[in-house]
Amino acid sequence: HGAVELFPTLPDAWGEGQVTGLRARGGFVVDLEWTDGRKFARIVSTLGRDLCVKYNGYLRVGDEQHAIVAEGEQKVLFQPEVGQKYDIALG
Repeated sequence: HGAVELFPTLPDAWGEGQVTGLRARGGFVVDLEWTDGRKFARIVSTLGRDLCVKYNGYLRVGDEQHAIVAEGEQKVLFQPEVGQKYDIALG
């Protein structure tokens, strides 16, 4: 699987900001936001294909009841539903 790599590098000079509507291979739309050292992403699947997210640090996908939590430099693979929004917090 290819992977969507979130925030592989972010210049310190960019203290806060956002980017919306990025397209990723496999049928995904990605929005990114960062502020005060915190990073967030929202990914929406348009095709329902497996999603592999690559990151370095802490990652949390989902809400309080249904979440994937992982830490370290790795990849997380999950199966999103078409049209479902997946909120990701990175730290």
